[in-house]
Amino acid sequence: MTRYEARTESSNQNLSHGRVVELAGHGEKFLEIGCATGYLGRQLVEHGCEVSGTDLDPDDVAFLLEIR
Repeated sequence: MTRYEARTESSNQNLSHGRVVELAGHGEKFLEIGCATGYLGRQLVEHGCEVSGTDLDPDDVAFLLEIR
């Protein structure tokens, strides 16, 4: 886990990430600025969305490139 990664529960609508996933329509396109390790983006992809992300932290970007 890198410095900015968070554990999220997409099923928990009381958390902001869960609310974003709930409101996202299937097939929507997202650009996530400051995506850290892509934890929210992965949830959106699982929800049927297309996601692109960027981050300034080189450790997070390296992690994203490894899992891709």
